[in-house]
Order: sequence, then C-alpha cells, then structure tokens
Amino acid sequence: MRLADPISLAVKAGVASAIAVVATRRLGVDDPLTAGFVGLACVSPSVYGGVKNGLEQLAGSALACAVAGAPIVALPTLRGSPFVLGPSIAAAVIACFALRLRSAYLVAGFSVVYLHVLPFDSTSIGIARRIEAVIVGVLAATVVNLLVSALGAHGVAARRVRVARRIVARDLAAGAAWLGAPAGEAAPSFEAAFAVVRELRADLGAGARERHFPGASRARASAERGLEEAESLERAAHLAKEITLRVGERPRRAGDDAAARAGLLGAAAALRGEARAAAGVGADDAVLESALDRLRDAIGHSGPGRGVTLP
Repeated sequence: MRLADPISLAVKAGVASAIAVVATRRLGVDDPLTAGFVGLACVSPSVYGGVKNGLEQLAGSALACAVAGAPIVALPTLRGSPFVLGPSIAAAVIACFALRLRSAYLVAGFSVVYLHVLPFDSTSIGIARRIEAVIVGVLAATVVNLLVSALGAHGVAARRVRVARRIVARDLAAGAAWLGAPAGEAAPSFEAAFAVVRELRADLGAGARERHFPGASRARASAERGLEEAESLERAAHLAKEITLRVGERPRRAGDDAAARAGLLGAAAALRGEARAAAGVGADDAVLESALDRLRDAIGHSGPGRGVTLP
C-alpha cells in the first residue's frame, strides 16, 4: 500500500460503504453490515481491479456459505458450536488460497462466523441474505471506482508514478552514499525500490485492462505509460544494485581488478542511459534526477576499501 493516497482511499471507502448501506435499506436487503464492509473492501484505483476483487469476494462468500452451511443443514444443533466453527473457518480460508481467491479469505472467514452466530429462521435464509448483501457491496464499490476512474484516472496513475519515483530515488541516493562511505557498512539492498515497482505494476496493470466506460481509453493510456516508466525505474534500480555489488567485491588479482573495472564502467554507462527514461523531464522528477546524479558521481570515486577505483 505504499502508493495509496490515504485521503483518496478514505473518501472512496466511506462513500462506497455509505452507498451500500443505503442501498440495502432501499432494496430491503436486511444486512447493511455485510454490504458496507464489502463496499469498503472493494474500492480500487481501477474499475477492472475493483470488479475482479468484488467477484473474488462473492466467490469466497459463496464458498464459505457452502462450507459452513453443509454441516448446519445436516445437523442444526451444530450451529454456533466452536468445534464446528473453528474447522469451518480454517476450511474456508484454505479453500480460498487453494482456488487463488487470496483477497477473499477475510470475507470468507467472516461469512462462516456470520452463519454460525447471527440468528436466522433457517440456514438457507442466512445464506441468501449474505450473498445478496455481498452483491450490493460489490456494486456500490464498482459505482465509486467507475466514477473516480472516469473523472480522474490519469491523475491517479500519475500520482502513483511520482510516489514510486521518490521511493526509487531514496534507494539510489542510499547507494550513492554507500559508495562514498568507508568500507565495513552493509550495502543497500534496494528492496524498497523493487517492492514499490512491483506494486506500481500491479496497480497499473489492472488500469491497462480498463474497458467499456467513459474515459476508459484515457485511463488505459495513462496506465500503459506508467508501466513503461515502471520498467525504466526497475532497470535503474537493478543497475544501481549491480554497481554496489561489484564495488563490494574485492578483487584478488590484477586480472580481477581489470575485469571489475570493465564491468563497473559498463554498468555505469548503462545507468547513465537509463537516467532520462527513469527520471523523465518534469519538476516532480527532480529528486530522482538528483539521486541518479549522486550515484553516477559516486561511481567515479568509491570510498576507501571498496575494492575498485574507476579511472
């Protein structure tokens, strides 16, 4: 969740939950709690991602209702028994992961508790009420996701790319600082950079699949541009990590020293080539440009004991 805007997420979640609760009352669905919770869980930066998540929540709920409902229907006295509740929750969660419904395991587990704890005239009525409420919650979140994507998908994608650039820049700056520091300090791992690029790809990958709503083509184009920038950011991080790893390897022989120099020069040249693609040209990219400059400068005068000094 490094790329999420807390304020935007909070507003979307609140609006989606409120719409879901109001809709249950208007439609006579007697389960506003479930609808509101699912509406909150299904907000997404893209319509595609929200619909995909919503379908997973619906499938997870149906699966949990089957797992929990079967023993209760067979023997109603088992309802509410901790000896049935616990294994049913475990079975529902395991089934979600087995069927690759990973985002639905919380809703699935809650569905089991729902059927065991809340009072219903019959188990079938409880299952029907649960599924109806989940559908309402998914539809409410989809409406909110649709409106936000239609009105501001480009801004959402651009903001996430800017956040990713800043995080990658911090890791590159840390690499530059390490190259200029005395030997003995642990080399940076660049894990934050790689993690944020993975998250950016996941978010924008969903946006690149947008179809069939006003503004979908623009949202898709923004996501595709962002994916290209994500690739450049990842290459820059990989090159920076390669440089720090090679500098950290102390050559044992003169031949090793020459090979290490050649490898570093090649990596440095490649990093220079990635600089403009990764940083872009906007004012918001100044922090990444600065980090790349610091890293390139540090390559030429690595600190004492680093094992390699470039000509």
